[in-house]
Amino acid sequence: MRRMAAFFISTWLAAAILFLGRHSVSMMALSGVVVFAGLDLFRPDHRENAPERE
Repeated sequence: MRRMAAFFISTWLAAAILFLGRHSVSMMALSGVVVFAGLDLFRPDHRENAPERE
């Protein structure tokens, strides 16, 4: 659920940045950073769910 919420928030925030900063290359780059940072921030960590090995 957290991952879906992060995807929703980051994509809509990036869309708002693109809409408000029309035809601006820096705003396009910023929206890409926002999307990838939002998705990377809440990605599932496989090490937490993996069984421990000795």
